[in-house]
Amino acid sequence: MTIYRAAELRRRGVSSGRLRALLASGKLYRVERGSYSDTPVSAHVRLRAAQMRRRGLVFTGETALFVYGVRPCPERLTARIPRGHRYRDSATLTLRESRVRRHRVVNGVRVVTPVEAVADFPAALPWMRELLTRGYAGTRGRQVLAEDLAALPRAVPSWLRSMLQELPIGAASHHERRLYLALRERFRELAEVDTGTRGSSATNTRRATPAPTRHASPTPARSRHASPTPARTRHASPTPARNPGPAVPPLVLNARVADWMVDILVGEDIAVEIDSFRFHGDAGRFAIPSLEGWETRGPAGGPFIPDATNPAPAGPIAPDSTSRGPTRGGEQGAMGSPAHLDLARAELNARERTFLLDRCKANYLQRRGLTVLRYTTDTVDYHLREVVDEIVDTLARRRMGALQTGAALSGASQSRASQSGGSHSGAAQPAPLTLVTDQGPWRWHCALATTL
Repeated sequence: MTIYRAAELRRRGVSSGRLRALLASGKLYRVERGSYSDTPVSAHVRLRAAQMRRRGLVFTGETALFVYGVRPCPERLTARIPRGHRYRDSATLTLRESRVRRHRVVNGVRVVTPVEAVADFPAALPWMRELLTRGYAGTRGRQVLAEDLAALPRAVPSWLRSMLQELPIGAASHHERRLYLALRERFRELAEVDTGTRGSSATNTRRATPAPTRHASPTPARSRHASPTPARTRHASPTPARNPGPAVPPLVLNARVADWMVDILVGEDIAVEIDSFRFHGDAGRFAIPSLEGWETRGPAGGPFIPDATNPAPAGPIAPDSTSRGPTRGGEQGAMGSPAHLDLARAELNARERTFLLDRCKANYLQRRGLTVLRYTTDTVDYHLREVVDEIVDTLARRRMGALQTGAALSGASQSRASQSGGSHSGAAQPAPLTLVTDQGPWRWHCALATTL
């Protein structure tokens, strides 16, 4: 698709008569006054032509939503232009002078940001969730969203803030989105149950408390045959409900912890990692080419040392490098490291690098006090409920101070209770849950079980 201005056609030697002939024969199509296209006029052609004639134009409202693919194209386009221009409205375009701080280019068309496009509406609509989720996906999604919100020309509507808090902003895959939404829903259900239980307990306690009688004696007379055991009161203090922490912990997608990115961070307790075999498998270890005369290219002439912030290049190792690579015969390589260490670094291909970094990340997170739970994409696809159960139960166990198996936790609790003469709080400790995932995966995982 090519759009021509009338002045450009004249420079190419196309006269008025020739232009009429091209239009009549269907070789050119008139888009708007002074703009022509070599393809039939469509909504996208109209947008490109309007943008070409007006410098700095950015589409807004329903027009921007059409470009994002969530709304039909309106008959009348709407756009903003910088102040000081003298562009006028046309039969199909309404212009408004206003400063546009941030915009995006989608299929060659400049539009306002997704959050600004939906902020013009008075209330939330179903299609907005998908637009905002897609528009702010990836590891930088939350950062880009924060920058777009700061650049809005007016205050963020309250309904939009509420919606953004529930969306999986920053998800890098549909597996992360599914698990994030499932966890939010489960924690919300637990919060509602906890609130209802505590509310009903307080209500029942208030109702069971007898009202004092007006003429009752303050000290009732004791009968000679009365039992020495005091009678039970009807309004005994209820057992406090277990509250291992906030019912709805913060859930952050692609959260940064020091130099590492965590797929889902549950509060400050659990780091959830979702791995696919394509990117996290170790099959690459069995396909290493011979390293005789091969070495990696360093960014500044030295040997390449992969780390968390300096990713290794994908693809085969390049021969005949000019960098100082591994040396033979026990000599010292670059940076004073032994030659065999340089050789080991050279062997790291893309999969091996990921395999190594996964272990380093898990070690660091564990040492920082986080519990690391890792799941494959297949496990999230086919056993989402079991995954959510395990994450929620692990959080409860952490906040009870006992990350053990069910049997071990129960035995340890009974042992401590017998030694100390009971629980310090006086409340019965809840029995830990026994989950399907506490068994061997060959007993429950569809990829390993013999019978489904």
